[in-house]
Amino acid sequence: SRNGSNIKNILYWCQDRYSVTLRQQVPEGVASKDIVVQLKGALLYRYRHNAVISTKPDAYPSFFIQVHGIPILSGDIPYPCYFEEDHVQGDFMDWTLETLHGQERTTKYITITFFKAVPMEGVTVWWNRPLQHLPE
Repeated sequence: SRNGSNIKNILYWCQDRYSVTLRQQVPEGVASKDIVVQLKGALLYRYRHNAVISTKPDAYPSFFIQVHGIPILSGDIPYPCYFEEDHVQGDFMDWTLETLHGQERTTKYITITFFKAVPMEGVTVWWNRPLQHLPE
């Protein structure tokens, strides 16, 4: 949908004018030290208003989450995105590990925010999916 959806009950996503947020469920007992989140091919902050959408398959940023060295989510991002302003060298990005306590069980999620890059300032690009291989 235009504002987000729930895919297979393990990956949730939503968006606003400026960003897309993913929440990926992870197994219980996972600690922050067990997780690696990497984004390759994102634009630097200074180019956030100069993004060009391409039809080339290798033109999009790629992304993955590893837990204990095992990939749990990966894929190409269907639109350009950029690193935060204070991003240092490298492909690693900020994320948070959240624990939600329900009545019947406790669930952990990794929350990641992608910042939308646009062709020029003032333009809004609505994503139809968070990763290229997922359904619209």
